[in-house]
Amino acid sequence: MKKKRLKLKKETKKSIAIVINMILIILGILGYISHIKEYGRFDFQYYTLDCNLFAMIVEMILIYYMTLEDKVPKWVQLLKYMSILALVVTFLVVVFILEPQYEYGYDWFLFHGSSLYYHTLVPILGFISFVFFEDYKFNKKDSCLAMIFTIIYAIIAITANAIGAWDGPYPFLRVRSNPWHISVLWTVAILGGALALSFLINLLKKVTNKSRKEKEIWK
Repeated sequence: MKKKRLKLKKETKKSIAIVINMILIILGILGYISHIKEYGRFDFQYYTLDCNLFAMIVEMILIYYMTLEDKVPKWVQLLKYMSILALVVTFLVVVFILEPQYEYGYDWFLFHGSSLYYHTLVPILGFISFVFFEDYKFNKKDSCLAMIFTIIYAIIAITANAIGAWDGPYPFLRVRSNPWHISVLWTVAILGGALALSFLINLLKKVTNKSRKEKEIWK
């Protein structure tokens, strides 16, 4: 009886995760439609657009394995970890770095047009699904590997700015106009913060997993 109850709980969690990831894909598509209507094009220079596109692809792969296969492979779990980290980084950079530097206000950054999807709904909903409804276990090495997407973007963006191919698109990426020590500080702060965030997300996941197991034992 207890085993049946546990199995039912796992199946319920899995179903909720599948539904949330489907919703995330829909939100991602709506976001791109909104963005193209507003700006007329898709710009790969923006970390926000890149990580949301990456997240949508990962969500599609994840749904395939969750619905048609017995289990989600480790490499897919790591891709999901990377995408969630990138989405949360987007949300926090918008709230704590970009908004204070501009006069648009939080309403514009978090709720205007495609920002509603890419800066707010997708990061928050994706984080909830990943931490509370998707059963993965990660170690310290995995937390470091989750940085791969963000590091690749940083290398491309900094190099493109250094050779003059890009101008930004974020103020802290403008290495040609910013003093070199400011650029170094921004790079260390953002990548270091992202790494710390990766470990924090993993810790939260472990805490929720442990809490869930303890509840199952006492029932």
